[in-house]
Amino acid sequence: LVAAAGRAVRVAAFSVTRRGAQPSYPTAADLAE
Repeated sequence: LVAAAGRAVRVAAFSVTRRGAQPSYPTAADLAE
């Protein structure tokens, strides 16, 4: 559970970094990576 939460945080942070000012919610594509 902790690992899954940590991965979700990393995915969300990666999404923010990649999309810049776009909303910071993870998409299905992000979760698939």
